[in-house]
Amino acid sequence: MRYLVDYEWEPHVGPGGHTQWRVKGGNGPAAPVAYPHNSNGTQDVMMMTTDVALAVDSAYYQYVQEFADDADAFASAFADVWYKLTARDMGPHGRCVGPDVPPPQPFQNPLPGVVAPLADMAVVEAALWDLIISNDDDDDDDEGYRGEYIRLAWQCASTFRVTDYLGGCNGARIRLSPGRDWVPNANLDRVLASLEPIKERYGDGLSWADLIVMAGNVEFMQRMAVPHTDDGATFNSLPFCPGRTDATEDEDHGWDNLAFGNDAYPTSIELMLELNTRRGLTVREFVALSWPTHYAQSLLDRPPLSTRYLHDILMDRSGDDCGGILTCGLQNHPEVRVWVEYYVTAGDRVFVQDVAAVWTKMMNIDRFDGPTGNVCDDAVTQDNLYIMQIVQLGNNHLIGRESTVSVTPMTTVPFHGLSSSAIVSIATQGTATATGGIIVIILALIGVASLVSVGMRFTTRFARS
Repeated sequence: MRYLVDYEWEPHVGPGGHTQWRVKGGNGPAAPVAYPHNSNGTQDVMMMTTDVALAVDSAYYQYVQEFADDADAFASAFADVWYKLTARDMGPHGRCVGPDVPPPQPFQNPLPGVVAPLADMAVVEAALWDLIISNDDDDDDDEGYRGEYIRLAWQCASTFRVTDYLGGCNGARIRLSPGRDWVPNANLDRVLASLEPIKERYGDGLSWADLIVMAGNVEFMQRMAVPHTDDGATFNSLPFCPGRTDATEDEDHGWDNLAFGNDAYPTSIELMLELNTRRGLTVREFVALSWPTHYAQSLLDRPPLSTRYLHDILMDRSGDDCGGILTCGLQNHPEVRVWVEYYVTAGDRVFVQDVAAVWTKMMNIDRFDGPTGNVCDDAVTQDNLYIMQIVQLGNNHLIGRESTVSVTPMTTVPFHGLSSSAIVSIATQGTATATGGIIVIILALIGVASLVSVGMRFTTRFARS
């Protein structure tokens, strides 16, 4: 920096045939020769055009002068920006570990600490059941709240991306600009307003982020027809992990660079899958999420969670007029359709397990505990994600029959793995049906074996002739 201030620089063609800069008049400073390494010689200091530009542009020259006069300030600024350069894709400060990690920096968009004690979440859940059921009873087709709490939670959480661990619902930044101004988030301000009485009732013990996620969970369970008691408590509730905190509008910029994919509706199934990949999700999880993120909001008859809508999509024969980007993608995109067919074949219970699992995963995906952990890992287990009994699954043909399902967990399915399969075994009281099916399979195998045998004999005779 001192050289830029103290000397005048002129361009010339260097040994490599490119323009570089030297001190005008040739009386500039010298530096040790870089090669050979054992040389004691010196060479003239040179500058690149980008270096000299700092001294020409007044916007930069003020900093050149500042750092030329204060080497310690330059060293401190360099250390800060180097740390930002090398750590900004690590995400929040909580993902960094080790004794050399500095305090949270502004570029990490730190959130305030958890306020203790937290509100009684069971009581909050009961209040949300009352609110959502009341709003649902008052719904009309234009101004109702049907599916809006699910949409609020999803729009909040789905901003997460694994590329730099930004986004997610921790911080409740969907209340702030720029997130609240994005087109897909239109009218969510009135949904937030409907939650304000509950937020005010519990004060600092209930963050907006926790309230948004829990409201999404409660409506999710209501759409799934999960029963609840008179006081609002639920049976087999979705796992909920409290402790989120809220960002403040004047100090936080956590969503400033998340517009792509969030500020407008996707225009193709390929873009939907790209955004799904950016969230760290598989195609199987994408299909499972199609229910809470779309169909739970759009179907006015509010069917309980089942594979019925996937079955209807497969059976649709309307051609290009298949009902929107997502519906057409579920029907026609080969990598997506294979999982649609899988769920229709596997049945409602497998589908419910997967939908609940990936929904909970997205709601907790930004609750970091070190570089690989999650503070909700102990609260969310595979066992308590299996939230519904088979008799609660609507118009499924297995209602009233004892059933067991064994399925390959989503976590073991390779990314975009089309060859992955699930083993679904249905043990029912209708043993005659099962026995008949086994007999049909055995006869089919015998027929195939016979055809293979005949083909081999024909091939042998043909080769001899």
